[in-house]
Amino acid sequence: MKNTIIISILFLVFFNIQAQTIRYVAQNGAGNLSGTSWANASNDLQAMITASVTGNQVWVAAGTYSPTKDPFGNANPTDLRDKTFYMKNGVKVYGGFAGNETNLAQRTDSVIVANETILSGAGDNTYHVVLSVSDINGTTINGFTITSGNAENGTDITVEGANVPQYNGGGICIIGGAISVSKCIISGNSSYLYSSSGGEGGGIYNSGNGDITDCQFLGNTASGYGYMSSGGRGGGLYNLNNGDVINCYFSYNNAAGTNVYGGGIYNAGGGIINDCIFEYNGSNGSGFGYSPGAGGAIYNESGNIQNCSFYNNSSGDNGGALFNNGFGNVSQCLFSDNSSDWAGAIYNNSIGDITNCIFTNNSGSAVKNVAFASTFINCLFYANNWDWRSNIQ
Repeated sequence: MKNTIIISILFLVFFNIQAQTIRYVAQNGAGNLSGTSWANASNDLQAMITASVTGNQVWVAAGTYSPTKDPFGNANPTDLRDKTFYMKNGVKVYGGFAGNETNLAQRTDSVIVANETILSGAGDNTYHVVLSVSDINGTTINGFTITSGNAENGTDITVEGANVPQYNGGGICIIGGAISVSKCIISGNSSYLYSSSGGEGGGIYNSGNGDITDCQFLGNTASGYGYMSSGGRGGGLYNLNNGDVINCYFSYNNAAGTNVYGGGIYNAGGGIINDCIFEYNGSNGSGFGYSPGAGGAIYNESGNIQNCSFYNNSSGDNGGALFNNGFGNVSQCLFSDNSSDWAGAIYNNSIGDITNCIFTNNSGSAVKNVAFASTFINCLFYANNWDWRSNIQ
């Protein structure tokens, strides 16, 4: 019994030490480059992620970092564009440090802004700047600007037994699992596929169940071209499963190509979109027989949308701000100055209700309500530009 207690105590002490391990990274490194402190910071971010185990943290100081290896650890892969920052189960990776912090609480929002930490795919024109495959709840990427990923190859690779599409998720490609993405700027990434379906998630492709919180999506694009085929879906974010999107900002994201959907977000699962702002996003495609664009800000197949604001979004055909399809309630939202040929604010083909929303200065009628099972409750319509059409069709 005594031996059992001693072994248990030793195990708990060992586990606690492992869980508290922090590895440090600076752009040019420092000291002996071991990563054991800021004074000995590593200059190899991927090496520090790989060396970590569940519960460990990696702290990254201001600077610009580019991927150096593919997901299998090859520094010189056959296709250099397979290089990526490959996440690891249960490891928390934080950017935005000045390089002198001793406590995570010292890395306030103002410190993160002052110490921009950039993960860039520009060097090798990488398919995915960051890749996460089946990483469990607790895996975190926080406080980075993620930019210049270019997912455009028409094939898949197999990583940890999962198919990773090289044409989805230029900024971050998440395959399964439940990684959390927070306090990141996802900027200037793209996805492209010339096929029966276009690229998905120019900024982030998320087929996991982790939440995305306090992020900015700026100027990302999903595109695809082909006669009478589907084009880009989710210029900023393609959200496949149940991950929620909370307190995020989407601006100048675009779904482009032939028959496009969701300039800001393509929400295909049941994730909630809450407290987000969407402005100047677009889904303006070329057509070729089908819809040239639906859901300038959001194309929503399933999931509630609440407490969001939509300004100056546009689509080529239906739903300048939102194309609501399948099931999804919309509540406490503001729709202003959005435009589309049909339904400047919402094209509603959902059985969900629309409650406590304000519609003002939208063009092409405010709402086209195809699903007559939906109910509009306590909504205000003001100064919408509908030519010969009514506020709600």
